Amino acid sequence: MLVMIGLLLAALGGLSVLVVLLLRLLAQVRRLEEQVALTRAELEPRYAALQELTDRVRAEAR
Repeated sequence: MLVMIGLLLAALGGLSVLVVLLLRLLAQVRRLEEQVALTRAELEPRYAALQELTDRVRAEAR
């Protein structure tokens, strides 16, 4: 009986470690998504300008 309680406590301890790691992973994913959104917002105007310039140069080259 005592062994079963010990195993149950060990399993619960392992699960609690997994929950903590999962929460940290989700927080990191959220931070990375925010960083990607900021980078996208910073780069999209430049990309549109470069795309327009590229299209213009291609049209002139023909």
